[in-house]
Amino acid sequence: EASSRNLAMSNSELEQLQLLTEVGELIARMSNWADQPTAWDPQRHCQTLIKRLLSRVETLRIRLEAPLLVATFGGTGTGKSALVNALVGQVCTPSGHERPTTTQPVLIAHPQTELSSLNLPLENFHIKTIETPILRDIVLLDCPDPDTSEGATAGSNLAQLQAVLPMCDVLIYTSTQQKYRSARVVDELGQAAAGCRLLFV
Repeated sequence: EASSRNLAMSNSELEQLQLLTEVGELIARMSNWADQPTAWDPQRHCQTLIKRLLSRVETLRIRLEAPLLVATFGGTGTGKSALVNALVGQVCTPSGHERPTTTQPVLIAHPQTELSSLNLPLENFHIKTIETPILRDIVLLDCPDPDTSEGATAGSNLAQLQAVLPMCDVLIYTSTQQKYRSARVVDELGQAAAGCRLLFV
């Protein structure tokens, strides 16, 4: 069973490398074509458009090489940090029930993950590296708890949350029936969900 899992992981890594190779080859061909001298105005116009496109494709290529960034957020005492600990398989972030426990975003990654590829302000995070298979292709982010009475002042949990969530690929929102009625948390959910895959727990 273990060898089957290792084989599946190898196949997944091979597919990722193949995709990155194809993207690299496509970028190289487009770059070469865009640099070809021509006297034909329509071609020069297309070359200009291709060069503009290539500047954006480079950002996409870097993002393809980066692991998936999965963030958990929710109100105090909704089980957010407990969920992160369960996913990782060990205690890596403290849990609490009565007050905000997570006061700084906690970035949980595999020791071999190149965190610079995430394009995050790493100095603003508490970083933990853990050797576990689940973190080979993803990075978990335990976000500060946005409380209903808190405003988005500089350094507040709410301000940190607003700065971090747009950079994430997947958002896991933990809630209880009582917390889901919170206007503050619902507002943050609506702002953060745009363009992201959103899961409710």
